[in-house]
This record gives sequence, structure tokens and C-alpha cells, in this order.
Amino acid sequence: MDKDNVKFYIPKGLTIPTDLIVYVGETYVKYNRIHGGFCFHILEDDEEKAMEVAKEIAEVMIYDHDEYEHGVTWETVKFEIAEQDGRHKIGTDINWFYRVRDIY
Repeated sequence: MDKDNVKFYIPKGLTIPTDLIVYVGETYVKYNRIHGGFCFHILEDDEEKAMEVAKEIAEVMIYDHDEYEHGVTWETVKFEIAEQDGRHKIGTDINWFYRVRDIY
């Protein structure tokens, strides 16, 4: 895992961004919470490449939220490519579902 490849973005002049944005290398990703996880909108039409980007982001989020000292950790349940209207499709939407696991 290359944590330096994933950079969270806060637009200039904002202290609390209205959009959640991350760059993975040069790939722009906008994301939001959904029930049980996150939806990543990845500006990449190749679904395999987009899935690699989503997995890289999830790996960093799991690492950043890992709290072994408090007895919980995040665990991936599944990734799925979300359906999009083909006429308006730009990029790929991937849903990542996780669960919080008690390690005790």
C-alpha cells in the first residue's frame, strides 16, 4: 500500500469542504457515504482500473480507521459497480461496503 499515492483534497478557501474529494495519483474521485459504506465516483471509464482505485482508497480508509487499541477495525464486505444511466455515464461509480468488526 502506497499511502502517499492517495491525497485528500480540500479546495482553497474552504476549511470544511462541501464535497469529499480524493486524488489517487492523477485520478479524481468524488465520494459520499451510503448505507453501509461509501460510493466512489471515479473519473475513469475502464471499470477494472476504477476498481483498483476504489480498493486503494478503501485500503487507506481501513488503515486510517484501524483502532486495535480500542478493539475495533473496519473490514471490507464487498465492492460493486453501481448502475449508471449509459447516456450520461462519465467515469465509474463503485460502492464499497464495510463493517466495523470487534476484535475482542
